[in-house]
Amino acid sequence: MAQEQISADWYIESAADVSDVLKEAGLPEPLRRSIWKSLAYFLERDGDPVTPDLRSLRLFLSFVADHKNWRPPGLGLNKEGVIEAVWEASTVFRWSLEFLPVGEVRWTYIEKKEEEGVTHSTGRNRPQDIPVPERMRQAALSA
Repeated sequence: MAQEQISADWYIESAADVSDVLKEAGLPEPLRRSIWKSLAYFLERDGDPVTPDLRSLRLFLSFVADHKNWRPPGLGLNKEGVIEAVWEASTVFRWSLEFLPVGEVRWTYIEKKEEEGVTHSTGRNRPQDIPVPERMRQAALSA
């Protein structure tokens, strides 16, 4: 019984922290709700819950706030709580960004091009210095 109480308390505290950081980000409600649903999955995982690193979460939310017109990304969370966001179109492109607590983003971009085949690039930059793929710019313009 004590184990269940500790788990419940941990969940409540972690969820409250994540919720507070999300509210502070000032995102539009539909975007905030989408991100919350993704993060809640990791907080609720039976037997193996993971709490987002709040520095990673804030960095991610700041990046998303600068690109509110993009569709919400798929989200992942590693054991250390580092947020990974992925935008992709199946068999066309995949752009993944890992929001490191040190204030940098490790990114990978893969695209299938008819004339060149599969192209791949990767890097590690401050969020404002990440090269935004043309496909993301096009998607934002059509959104």
